Amino acid sequence: MLELPALLKDETIQGIDLEYFHTLAFTTLGRIFAFGQNISGQLGLGHTNPTHSPSVAQLTLSEGERIRAIQAGNLHTLVLTTHGRIFAFGNNSCGQLGLGHTNVINRPTLAQIPGLLQDETIRNISTGYYHTLVLTTHNHIFSFGDNEHGQLGLGYTGEKVYTPSLVQLPLLEGETIRSLSAGSYYTIVLSSQDRIFAFGQNNRGQLGLGHANPVDRPTQVQLPLEEDEAIQNVAAGYSHTIVLTTHDRVFTFGLNEHGERGWGTQTNQESDLSYRESREPRALDLTYNFLTNTISFVYPPATEESSPQTHDQ
Repeated sequence: MLELPALLKDETIQGIDLEYFHTLAFTTLGRIFAFGQNISGQLGLGHTNPTHSPSVAQLTLSEGERIRAIQAGNLHTLVLTTHGRIFAFGNNSCGQLGLGHTNVINRPTLAQIPGLLQDETIRNISTGYYHTLVLTTHNHIFSFGDNEHGQLGLGYTGEKVYTPSLVQLPLLEGETIRSLSAGSYYTIVLSSQDRIFAFGQNNRGQLGLGHANPVDRPTQVQLPLEEDEAIQNVAAGYSHTIVLTTHDRVFTFGLNEHGERGWGTQTNQESDLSYRESREPRALDLTYNFLTNTISFVYPPATEESSPQTHDQ
């Protein structure tokens, strides 16, 4: 079992995230413990030396401010606080820290989102390999970083974006954004009307659009939902996507070279660009792990009549 050093009285671990080479955990008192590779300063320790045991990254928070979420990109890290502020550090070669430049940053640095309204703050963040997206309390998405495949959803490709830019999403009246998930080089967005929008790299059909062409602006994914069926969650992986519904159905699309789509087979056929359906009875939620390239389903607590609580695909 991993032991974190010097936890204070009544301090507990609130959340964790990891990527290929680094791991981060944050506590109920707003402290960050980081360890692993640190070649780009992605641990936020003020240097670029690797750290083999948990070390505290110094984060300057306001009185009463705590950490809400932490996201590990390929070689960069973003931290979201309860005051809606974002701190960024690590690799910045594509502008994925949103600081307006491409300098490597080895300690937590406040990122400013231009164009926010007076009472608008950040409520969610998601990091891909070299791109980042943030979701605001006013239902706006800002994206920045690598845009080679259109993964920023700005209507063009190729140019790196160093400053957070607004994504134009074709929402209906009253429709809001529930969640966003950045895959390696693509992005998936879920709305309150159970609509999924996808954009970015699509060479394996990971956008679920029935073709393998990249898409540079949010495009709706068509899924045959049943009456009264809603989408519970979506997860974007390296090159495959999973959708979990309230009817215990799971839709998968994209790469299946290692069986990551859970069909019981391993295939990488270019012609297989549509979704496939399976069922995960009683699944409550799902998460994706970049490190192991697996989807984990979360189940309610086991009873004498129930099956185990987690299942990886």
